[in-house]
Amino acid sequence: MVNADDDDGNYKAQIDKTKCETQDGDSQSGAPDYEMWTLNVTRTAGEPMLAKVWIPNFMGGTIYVKGQWYRSPSEDYPLGHFNFNFELQV
Repeated sequence: MVNADDDDGNYKAQIDKTKCETQDGDSQSGAPDYEMWTLNVTRTAGEPMLAKVWIPNFMGGTIYVKGQWYRSPSEDYPLGHFNFNFELQV
């Protein structure tokens, strides 16, 4: 939801942890295991897409992620061109 409404700011997303754990994009058990992440994603014309993400952590803290996407996936960059910085806040 990039720039869905500039007034909306942060939003919640349900993330299926089982798809992340197998790293193949499909849950082996078929039963989803959702957790709520908070995101704020924006893009200004001519600039990279920026994402701020807050991920709940099993240690009782939060993982804060800041990412920039410079290019969409292509033949030269199959996963796109991006940069992530993250920090565990306990």
